[in-house]
Amino acid sequence: TPGSVGAGLSITVTDTTKNAGNAGQAPASTTALYLSTDNVLGGDTLLGSRAVPWLAPGATNQASTSVTIPSGTAGGFPLS
Repeated sequence: TPGSVGAGLSITVTDTTKNAGNAGQAPASTTALYLSTDNVLGGDTLLGSRAVPWLAPGATNQASTSVTIPSGTAGGFPLS
């Protein structure tokens, strides 16, 4: 994520999904991207998502997704 961003602006988020298991392939899934003030999922704002194909054991899938910070979002939150 960038070092700073404002309400109504777009950012590009890069994430990696990994099948950390060794028992078989992981089925196709969806990675969801949320705006949150903490590390707990609940009551957060969904910014977007991306499809992840099935993954063999130990395989990874990396992608970049453009999302927009909703207008009216208060500032002052660190990005990590």
